[in-house]
Amino acid sequence: MINQQIDDNDENIFSLSQEFNLKDLDALKKLKKFDFILLDVKITSVSSLLGKKISSVSLTSKTTIMCILRNNDIIFPYDFDVFKEDDIVFLLTVAQNEMDLRMLFTS
Repeated sequence: MINQQIDDNDENIFSLSQEFNLKDLDALKKLKKFDFILLDVKITSVSSLLGKKISSVSLTSKTTIMCILRNNDIIFPYDFDVFKEDDIVFLLTVAQNEMDLRMLFTS
C-alpha cells in the first residue's frame, strides 16, 4: 500500500511537471518576491474545522483559500462548502502566517 502511494505521488509529480511552463515559473517567482506561499493542509479527524462551513472560519489576514482537493476532485469553494475529513486545502498566504494556519487546520 505504501509503495502504491509513492508510485501514485511520483506519477502526479511527473504529470504536473509536464504541465509546468515558463509562465508558471514566473508566477512562483512573484509569489516569493512578495513573501507569499502556497500552503497545503489536510483536514484530519481531529481538526476543529471538520464539518464547518468555510464562512465560519476566521482566516488570518492576507490569506485566501484557493481550492480544496477532495477525492481527486478540485473544488473551488464557496462560503457554504463544508470541510470534510481528508480534504487537502490549498491556501495563498504570507509566509509569516504558515504556522498559525497549520495549527488552525490540523488541531
